[in-house]
Amino acid sequence: MIRFTVSYANGTGAVISGHDTTQSAYEEAREYIRKGYHDVVLTDLGTGARSSSTDIKKSLERIDEFYRDAW
Repeated sequence: MIRFTVSYANGTGAVISGHDTTQSAYEEAREYIRKGYHDVVLTDLGTGARSSSTDIKKSLERIDEFYRDAW
């Protein structure tokens, strides 16, 4: 069941993908941001919460820091 969507805008419209887990959604969002897409949005379909590129980057930094400290 799709719980999260990740989207970004390109020259012809929006690209949207569905994800079952937060991990897969964040990893795809990370890849879009790495490729330089600016309008990356992660949406939690369960709560309706939307995260912008800036919010996603901050969350990914916290996640990366957590795993770095765990090792």
